[in-house]
This record gives sequence, structure tokens and C-alpha cells, in this order.
Amino acid sequence: MIYFCCLLMRYYNSLQQKICEERGNVTVLLEKLSQEVADNGTFSTLTMWLEENTAIEKYRSEVKNRERGATAVVDHLQSKLDKVMEEHKQEMTKQRRTLTHLKEMIASAQDRETEEVNTIKKVRAVFTRCNCTTPSSFTYNENHH
Repeated sequence: MIYFCCLLMRYYNSLQQKICEERGNVTVLLEKLSQEVADNGTFSTLTMWLEENTAIEKYRSEVKNRERGATAVVDHLQSKLDKVMEEHKQEMTKQRRTLTHLKEMIASAQDRETEEVNTIKKVRAVFTRCNCTTPSSFTYNENHH
């Protein structure tokens, strides 16, 4: 709460300082204007001041419009980037799932092949113990791997 009060006081002091500066500027302008009217009977200082302020306000307006345009472009680009990043994330997730599925398929095929090789070896061992000839369908080339 104290911090908020301090901030409020700083803001208030800043506003008071700006008001004082503006009063001083107006006072100087009025003094110049009254001196000019007394000397020449013209208002060229006032006219010049108004033209300068009009040009400054026009420039500020142009800058604000350019800033709005730039902000709109940045927002548009940010939304495009977010969309591309989301699509990339989804594609990566899909590829990881596919890779995991393929690894599981390879592991399953290797397990089945190992089981088949072990079965063939057992059958061959049984035939060898019996002194029987091994049918050609039970031959296994161990150099196959």
C-alpha cells in the first residue's frame, strides 16, 4: 500500500511539473505576443507557434499510425508463427508415434525369428539324438543373419 502511495505521489509531482512547464511556456508566448503586437501590430509569433504545434501533432499522428500498422503486422506474424509451431509439434508427435510403432514391429519380428530359430534347433537336436535324417524343411542356415 505504501509503495502504491509513493507511485501515486511521483505521478502527481510529475503532472504538477508538466503543468508548471506549460504555464511557463504560455506565459512566455503571451509576453512575446503582447510585445509583438505593441511593436509591430502583428501576431506572427502566435501564427508561427500554431504552425509548429500543428506540424508536431501531424507528425505524432503519422508515427502513431505507423506504430499501429507495425503492431498489426507483428501480431499477424506472431499468429502465423504460433500456427506453424503447433503444426510442427503435431508432426513431430506423429513421427514419434510412427517410430515407436516401427520399433515395436521390429522387436516383435526379431522375437518371432528367435523363437523359430530355437524351435528349428530343438527339432534338429531331437533328430540328431535319434540318428534320424533331418527333413530339408527343418534346415536353418546359421549364416543367414
